Amino acid sequence: MMAKDSAVVARAQDVTFVAQCSWPHLQERLPLCWSTPPDTPPSPKRTYRCHYVYSGWEDLQDPATWDQLSDFDLVLRLVDFSGLRPVLAQRLGWTSARGWRPFDPVSIFLLLGWQLTQGWNRTQTLRNLRKPRYADYAQFFGFAAGVYPTEGGVRYYLTALGRHSATGEFVTVADQEHTYAVAMQYLNQLLAGAMSLIRAAGVLSPEAWTQALVCPDGMIHDAASRQRCTTVQASCYQPLTPETPRPCPAKEKGRQGCACDTTACLQACQQAPARDPEARFVWYEGANQARDNPNRVLDPAQPAKPRGRGRYGYRSLALLLADPTRRCHFTLLADFLPANAREEVPAAALVQQLPLFYPNLYLDTFVGDAGLGYDVVLHTVYQLGGRRVVATVGSAPSLHR
Repeated sequence: MMAKDSAVVARAQDVTFVAQCSWPHLQERLPLCWSTPPDTPPSPKRTYRCHYVYSGWEDLQDPATWDQLSDFDLVLRLVDFSGLRPVLAQRLGWTSARGWRPFDPVSIFLLLGWQLTQGWNRTQTLRNLRKPRYADYAQFFGFAAGVYPTEGGVRYYLTALGRHSATGEFVTVADQEHTYAVAMQYLNQLLAGAMSLIRAAGVLSPEAWTQALVCPDGMIHDAASRQRCTTVQASCYQPLTPETPRPCPAKEKGRQGCACDTTACLQACQQAPARDPEARFVWYEGANQARDNPNRVLDPAQPAKPRGRGRYGYRSLALLLADPTRRCHFTLLADFLPANAREEVPAAALVQQLPLFYPNLYLDTFVGDAGLGYDVVLHTVYQLGGRRVVATVGSAPSLHR
């Protein structure tokens, strides 16, 4: 049997893809402009401590330039991010021109993108931003010499985005017995804007959009705070009064727990990290990984090593759009949950929001693992006219019609 071509080779052999994404064809459409939703008000801030301005793509006409550019460098030249400014201003909760003069939110957005692509932490990123060797990046982002954000400023930016993502609007999903209300996350506007750029660049095949194959995917993320108690839950963060004693889930499981009889426990249990009130402990077994480990113990008389490991933090749930023709996938929508949260209800809510963020996307097939084989998911996909392919435990995926 011949080995299957890699995704890179398959795309190189795709005549349509090569024609659409080749440099001569692409430069006719440059710059690719980040689209602003029509109902988005302009940013109320009139001036900023820095200001992003699209720098152009003319240096790409020199073939020698391409050898020294990363993918992130290309994005800075191909995309004009100016249309993102009012979207970010709204998500940051800015409603007035009064108050302090902030940094341009587009500049911070690009700075964080630089950090992620380089794999740096926040301290390294801000330190490198000040170095002369990275002066070209500072100019691309819109920072003036000597005027740079602090760690606290970047932390405010991220915290404010998260605080104003859920705007109080809800989407409802239902099964045969219950109806669930899930908060809408309007940070998904950023994903929708990125998808419009991907489509404008011709990266996505037409079939991927008109016959969409959608797959949810969950991922565990460790919390920044150090774990203290593995059984922490929402009640651990409730204020303590004589009339309302705080239950201890650790003691209920026969562990030492916390007596919560000190001043440090008045507002929240001292064993519950204050900065990560929604982080939870979960034992992650990696059930979606292959079980053909050659070191697996077969003798029943020998004790088997416990599978998986404990994780303390959160779970991101992404709704992926697969493109079988181009051998790639993109994130359409996402949600963020405690690590031990179940996925079927938020996954159904993300599917329910597809027509809102992508009105012209046609859902053809929904593919999920056994954790999504519940009526609330199957019914939601059925309402949108999609086929449902959901794996059951210990068996191959099955088609629900």
